[in-house]
This record gives sequence, structure tokens and C-alpha cells, in this order.
Amino acid sequence: MRFRENRPRPRHLFWLIPSAFAMAGIMCWVFMLLWNWLMPVIFKLPEINFWQALGLFLLSKILFSGVGHNHHFHRRRGLRHSECCTENKNDAAEPKQEGTV
Repeated sequence: MRFRENRPRPRHLFWLIPSAFAMAGIMCWVFMLLWNWLMPVIFKLPEINFWQALGLFLLSKILFSGVGHNHHFHRRRGLRHSECCTENKNDAAEPKQEGTV
């Protein structure tokens, strides 16, 4: 059965989930350290704890990159980003003449 070759095996999932939590914790800890190092000095803001840093990190993720935005969507469909998400190149290449609508 060839269709099962690409599926993750349970032993890989055993390490994947704790690794994801550890990586998220490290990123949140770095975010907290940077905030507590820079923000109180520059903007006179209070220091934050780990859970506040996690909340700010998630909020910034949602605001700046969106919720559920999948960068690999185009690769699965066999499309290039330029083929589906940019303006038509012919329209952009033609210069518009002044005085015409």
C-alpha cells in the first residue's frame, strides 16, 4: 500500500508534539526577555511575565500574519504564487497613456 508511505509514523508524532511545545516556549521566553530588556527603558512600559508574553506573541501572530494562513497551499495545487496571486503581467507591462480612461 503506497498511500501510507507519506503519512507520519506514530514514533515521529511522539517527538513532534513535545518539540513543538518546547519551541513555542523558547520563542515566548525570548519574546519576554526582549520585551523586559527594551520596552521599560525605551517606552516606560511595565515588565511582563511568561503568560503575558505568550498572549502578546499570539496576538502579534494573529494581527501580522493572519489566522490559518497556509503558505504551502499553492504548492499542493501545483500553482506558483505568481500564477494565482499577482496581477496579470500583461496589464502591468502596458503603460497607460495620459488623458485616456
